[in-house]
Order: sequence, then C-alpha cells, then structure tokens
Amino acid sequence: MKRWMAIVLAALMLMGAALAEESDRTLETSLELAACVGELVGDDAFRGLMSSSQQFDELLEPLQRVDYGAPLSAWRLEKTPLFDVVAQLAGAFDVDFSALSNAGQERFEQMLPQSLLTQANGNRGADWLALAAMLTFSRTYVMPEDFAPCIDLIEFDGAIVSVSFAQTGEETITATAMLVANGAEDIESFARELAPALMYTVEQVA
Repeated sequence: MKRWMAIVLAALMLMGAALAEESDRTLETSLELAACVGELVGDDAFRGLMSSSQQFDELLEPLQRVDYGAPLSAWRLEKTPLFDVVAQLAGAFDVDFSALSNAGQERFEQMLPQSLLTQANGNRGADWLALAAMLTFSRTYVMPEDFAPCIDLIEFDGAIVSVSFAQTGEETITATAMLVANGAEDIESFARELAPALMYTVEQVA
C-alpha cells in the first residue's frame, strides 16, 4: 500500500510540475509579446509607415516612458466550466447560440477575448482605439496539449498590455498582444471588471 501511495504521490507531483511548466510557457510568451508591443511604441519608422498624422503624439508620450522589460504584475483570465452555459443565458448576447454553425461557434469563441479588450479600449476614445490597433502584435504557435484559451494582463509602470490566446487552426494557436486602457483604480479591479461574471476566473500569476 505504501508503495502505491508513493507512486500516486510521485505521479501527482509530475502532473503538477507539467501544469506549472505549461503555465510558465504561457506567461513567458505573454512577456515576450508585451516587449514587442513596447518596441512598436518606440518605433517611429513603423508608425510613420502606418500613419501620417500627429494625432497620436499626446497618447504616445507617456507610453514611450514605460519600461516594457520590467513588469509589475501579471493577471490571467481563463474560461470557467460555466462559460458556454452563461454565454447562452446572458442577456448581453442577443443571439440564439444553438443556431450557430460549428464554424460560427468556433469564431465567436476566438473573437470574444479580443472583443472584451477592444471594448475597454473603445471606452478611452477613438484615437486610443486606433493607436492600440496599430500597435497590436501577434504570433502563431503549435497548439500545446490541454490548451485552454486565456487572457494575460501584464502590468507595467504606466501601461497595461493584454495578451489573448485563442485556437486559430486545427493544431495552432495565436497569441495577440495589445495595449489596453485601464479604467479602474488598480489592475485587479480592472481584470475583474473586464471578465464577464461566471465566465472567466481571475488569478494573479506573477
């Protein structure tokens, strides 16, 4: 019996280590892409190619003083088991989910995390929304086993970068990083306001 208990405990420890390693890879990717957004913030040549106006200068000035290599904290939003049930019952979604095709359901789940972030940016105004869209950075990866869609919020001194992870192919995922406007007093409050009730969990991961 003791031998079997030792085997079970060892297996649980290995599973925990594997889950922690997967979580660390997700956070590592988020930090890497957040740094890429920081590079775009300081890339005058890139912005010159994308926009000829000076409309973003006032918004960019404080963002360019941020150290995107020195995060203060990281928070993760993940879908709960009640996600699909709540999505169908929520009055915010004026749509019959049962009428969606498989492709429609898949596309909706891909778009929802990004739409939450876009809505937060839209509350800051049209210029901020356009700037955040211009400075968005994404990469596609081979989908790991047991992949779960999530949103990481990386807090810096003076900025927040969100990184959303969604399945975008049969065996691929795409991570999309963008500046996001924080309308709350602190990042934890912002994360909880951003996540629809019962649909996402909110956890500090760094």
